[in-house]
Amino acid sequence: MDHMLHNIWEQPAIAQACLELPLDLNPLHLEDTIQQIQHIQIIACGSSYHAGLVAKTWFEAIAHLPTQVQEASEYPAIDPFLTPQGFRIFISQSGFTSDVITVAQSVKKATSQGLPNSISTLGITNGSQTPLHTWVDHIIQTPAGTEQAIAATKTFLAQLIILLRLVLQLATQRQTQSQQTLDRLNQALSAVPSQIEQTLQQQTAILPTLAQRLLHAEHCILLGRGIQRAIALEGALKLKETAYLHAEGYSAGDFMHGPIALIEPGFPLIAIALPNSLNYNKTIENLRRIKSYGATVIGITPSTNLEMVDLCDHICPIDLNTPSLDCSSHTATEWLSPLLTVLPLQLLAHAIAQIRGYTMDQPRHLTKFLA
Repeated sequence: MDHMLHNIWEQPAIAQACLELPLDLNPLHLEDTIQQIQHIQIIACGSSYHAGLVAKTWFEAIAHLPTQVQEASEYPAIDPFLTPQGFRIFISQSGFTSDVITVAQSVKKATSQGLPNSISTLGITNGSQTPLHTWVDHIIQTPAGTEQAIAATKTFLAQLIILLRLVLQLATQRQTQSQQTLDRLNQALSAVPSQIEQTLQQQTAILPTLAQRLLHAEHCILLGRGIQRAIALEGALKLKETAYLHAEGYSAGDFMHGPIALIEPGFPLIAIALPNSLNYNKTIENLRRIKSYGATVIGITPSTNLEMVDLCDHICPIDLNTPSLDCSSHTATEWLSPLLTVLPLQLLAHAIAQIRGYTMDQPRHLTKFLA
């Protein structure tokens, strides 16, 4: 059975399950300390780290909480953020990720020795009764079900939705957004399962041709700006771990400061660009310059974005019918878009791996705890 493809197509149902999951700050015993939180620290690895990078934008823009995202394997021996005003979130798909568990243990040990600890620690995992449960104060278990493929797809989406719901609840408690804004964001979020379904279906006709076009590619660049940079990193990871295609994710602006020297005629580049998003016009300017050097540009954008349709060699369409909502220089469309823009990248990685004859579910050198 092709578990990876099955997991990808499960995501509309998984998204709905995440929206229906009871998620209340009161059972987490945070209701009395919400106003004391001064910053967030997210600790994770791999795809979970990328989910944390997406959440950083949400925590800062929606809940007005400065957020640091830390790779667990690079966690400092002496943590400068170990303060009573910090709220730590440990993310592990399986709940067994050794680097994440090591950090959780060190934080717990610091508490037992009387050192300043964060207000509370929260684990987000897809597993039940895992080591992570032992070392954090509270757990949210995502309802993604067993993900037998090595590459995280449905568990990544589940982490994003749970993190966004947590952000919206913190914003409500802290009153950092108007109730109208929060109501409209929750309304927009409720439409995401059907948008995921539509976006997946829209890839069916184009992916075989696009995967064939990239069959012999040795390198690929993925670009995203703002919140989409994390999705570019996640897409690059999927291409590396499933299709064994060397891929790198960059912010669209930073790519122009050196790495653009890689571009030559035919070089494949995937760009995420959404109309009305922050600095969209700058991204278009970057892509026009990159295109002038002969790159083959693949765009992830709504099919109604004629500017990208004309500019790109291929379009992977996404279904973005989110109501316009201008707030803190972002829109509801931009805030929710990572839940959709990652989908074509998951399917593309799978399609390239498939035509290259690789076993997508069990990439070489990689192992995974099932959860």
